[in-house]
Amino acid sequence: MTHQFKTTFLVYAAYSLIGFGLLSFLSPVTPVSHIMALFMDLTFWSQSTSAHGLASEAARLWIGISGGLMVGYGATLAMVANGVYANDKVLGGRIIMVGIAGWFIFDGLGSIAAGAGMNAILNITFLAMFCGPILWPEKAAASHHPAI
Repeated sequence: MTHQFKTTFLVYAAYSLIGFGLLSFLSPVTPVSHIMALFMDLTFWSQSTSAHGLASEAARLWIGISGGLMVGYGATLAMVANGVYANDKVLGGRIIMVGIAGWFIFDGLGSIAAGAGMNAILNITFLAMFCGPILWPEKAAASHHPAI
């Protein structure tokens, strides 16, 4: 992977986080709530969303808040990847890794404490999307020298 490819991948990973955040944010007030209900069923590994109260006001509030936080964090990650990481891979990578590690640890522990351990497992996807490119060995970009 070249540094440019890794930077682009990180930006698109951030966009996916923004997309999931928008889905979460919109789910309490739009028809996409069915998608979030399926996600909740998967994370709680239950047969029915009603078993864990997705319809409650408190659940809708926290889904809206967490969706907004994901949108903001995704936008921040996109800016760090496209700005800091693109120009200083060590500093940019450190910033991204610290943020992602903090999120992964506390989101995972909170999910397990809430009885949604499957969410902690699903979080490995986002962990890999952000840490993978940073940790993957980098190859130099192909230089374009005219043939002699």
